[in-house]
Amino acid sequence: MALKKDKGLVIAVQNIGEKDRILSVLGESEPRQKYFLRGIRNSKTRPMLAAEIGSYIELNYYDREGKDWKDVKEVFLVERFDEIKSSVLGLYFISYLCEMVSFLLLEGENHAKEAKLLFMAFSEVEKNGFHFGILPFLKVRILGYLGLLPEEFQCCDCGEDLWSKKSADYIDSSFEMFCGDCRSLQSNRIDVIRFFRDCNRIRFSELFKEPIPYSLLKELDISLNHFLDQYLGRTLKTSAEFYKLLNDELRN
Repeated sequence: MALKKDKGLVIAVQNIGEKDRILSVLGESEPRQKYFLRGIRNSKTRPMLAAEIGSYIELNYYDREGKDWKDVKEVFLVERFDEIKSSVLGLYFISYLCEMVSFLLLEGENHAKEAKLLFMAFSEVEKNGFHFGILPFLKVRILGYLGLLPEEFQCCDCGEDLWSKKSADYIDSSFEMFCGDCRSLQSNRIDVIRFFRDCNRIRFSELFKEPIPYSLLKELDISLNHFLDQYLGRTLKTSAEFYKLLNDELRN
């Protein structure tokens, strides 16, 4: 039985008995898989920090036929993101995003792009601190990778390019877009649509070189949360507490 290797982000954990833990990992090269770490919870030689949500780890493992998990021989902690995890808000930030992707990204499928994006997002926050814009940016990118968001910015009624219009809006649950010439708009969110487009085509570091109004970031993030709730058929368990902590932080 050949020994295999991979690196990836831990996005979910499950305790088994008093000693063992199963990790769900978004891998660099392998599909999202479950890994069984025997005795990790009371081991004196294996790093327990490698078995927590949000850690970036390297695994040496065996692929045992007939099992829905891989048997880990060795695990190494590559990056824990200590600075993020030093605060309650940071812990919830990681838990919230890991919960989101654990529902969106299926087991057994390759999610290398999403794994790289999430790792880069954590690395950005670890180095430069939290930026609210990273929330809508990540959601637009990940939902876009999955083909769940529109790529064309045209009115669903007349078919014309929205950038030729002075006003436009969209339905939060579907991101179906329409212009002010075709419908009476309760709100003109053409600037939100433009920001949505930029999240898809511009790198994070470039997009946020210049300040973007917080109201714009929040509007898009709220819309994306409505879309996620509708698509998943649930609200993420960590969502309420994470946004409460975040709002408290922003007020201070």
